[in-house]
Amino acid sequence: MQQTQPEDEPYAALVVMVPEEHFSDEDDICLQAATYVCSRLEHHLLQAGHEVADWLKGGCAEDWGVYYESMFQDQKFQYQITFFPDERGPEQRLIAVQFNQKSQTSLLKSFFGKPQPFRAAPSLRHVIEDVGREFEEHRMLTKAQLDGEYL
Repeated sequence: MQQTQPEDEPYAALVVMVPEEHFSDEDDICLQAATYVCSRLEHHLLQAGHEVADWLKGGCAEDWGVYYESMFQDQKFQYQITFFPDERGPEQRLIAVQFNQKSQTSLLKSFFGKPQPFRAAPSLRHVIEDVGREFEEHRMLTKAQLDGEYL
């Protein structure tokens, strides 16, 4: 299920097929599956030398999915892990991990300023691909591909 990357366009998301046992009918936002994917992501990031604040270990559950951050050297990265609709059929087992380099703007500016543009994180590519290989199916998406399929 691996796609080829368009030239000069960095990846922005990983989409993985999660085992069915991580989904339940009572979990409309697929938080259990997103948390499972976050645990696999965390494992790989820590192995690659990323640091994760204690309050974020295991991911932060939100009303849309799971939020996560890591720090590597002087770069901060953020991840949004959410359900990803699958147009191919009735089996809905896909979870997306959107990732980017986190802006260093203040909290006030982030609330009241213009939305920050997407900041690619090409240094994460190999770690994210390793996470994807743990799953039955996976594919990497650029920002344009993600926007075309998800938004």
